[in-house]
Amino acid sequence: MQGTGQTFVIVGASLAGAKAAEALRAEGFDGRVVLFGEESRRPYERPPLSKEYLRGEKDFDAAAVHPAIFYEEHDIELHTSTPVVEIDPAGRAVTLSSGERVAHDRLLLTTGAAPRHLAVDGADLDGVLSLRTVDDADRLRRGLTSEAQVVVIGAGWIGAEVAASARQLGAAVSMVELYRVPLERVLGAEVGAIYRDLHAALGVDLHSGVGVEAITGRTSVEAVRLSDGTVLPADVVVVGVGVPPRTELAEAAGLVVDNGVVVDEHLQTSVPGSSPRATSPTHTTPATGPASGSSTGRLRSTRVLRPHAPCSATTSSTTERPTSSRTSTTSGWNTGAGRRTSTRWSCAATPRAAPSWASGSATARSPRR
Repeated sequence: MQGTGQTFVIVGASLAGAKAAEALRAEGFDGRVVLFGEESRRPYERPPLSKEYLRGEKDFDAAAVHPAIFYEEHDIELHTSTPVVEIDPAGRAVTLSSGERVAHDRLLLTTGAAPRHLAVDGADLDGVLSLRTVDDADRLRRGLTSEAQVVVIGAGWIGAEVAASARQLGAAVSMVELYRVPLERVLGAEVGAIYRDLHAALGVDLHSGVGVEAITGRTSVEAVRLSDGTVLPADVVVVGVGVPPRTELAEAAGLVVDNGVVVDEHLQTSVPGSSPRATSPTHTTPATGPASGSSTGRLRSTRVLRPHAPCSATTSSTTERPTSSRTSTTSGWNTGAGRRTSTRWSCAATPRAAPSWASGSATARSPRR
């Protein structure tokens, strides 16, 4: 791949942004690669923030995508603490918070997601925390002492993992979930029940089927009042009710966004030279194959399926003798019988059901933009 004289700007020093920069160099792009991030840290992976990093078992370097020297060695211009406030697809430029305008030939948006906030009284009290960044994890870790009373609102992945980590650190933990069991929206009731039992074994007090009416306290949090009248004492409240995608830059530029995926044909958002990838039932991956006679692929307009749309599986089998052994996540071989089984997933493209934490009932609505 060639890129002499070209500038490839990546907005978002995230895991996706860092790996995209790595892929550009690995594929032979020899132009300028500029990576902008609003956080003060170099790119890192977020899953450890609710687990090993939060518990103090691993440090930041273990979560970082690359060693610090990587970006210099690969001639990647990493600018931390440098938010991009505007993109101009027609003018092929981005504007930084300092007012500086940086021109580009190609642009990739990897801005990730943002914490969802509670729309209840007391949500702005001291001690009400969310978990998205390393700084968030550091603040939360300081509050997870053995004397702390912690209320985790939301039993999705973030909430469930924080609750388990807080218990391992010795805090008293209550977890509030609008649905019947943890992770029910993503894994279903049967698998969610397994996580419910695992958390119960850890000593997590689960309050399911209820919402949050208010968080009370004078200047800092003192208790959480639930929709069934229960009052939970709290020193720390962790809001883990989902992380909707950040799309404000694209929308402000007049680009089409569907469920967090930019589907505008005119925005160059792909890594040149890579191969097209298939879509899954729960997300859509941009088509990144180069157009005919072009060194860069375009993001292809496509139908996007909602992450929490209802899905069903249809399994079929055919008598067919495999020519070689192989494994797949969606198909399997029974070599003795010479039969191949496959599963096709079908999902309805409907808006996901998002909980209304203030009212204690589930309402259908589109993800927050």
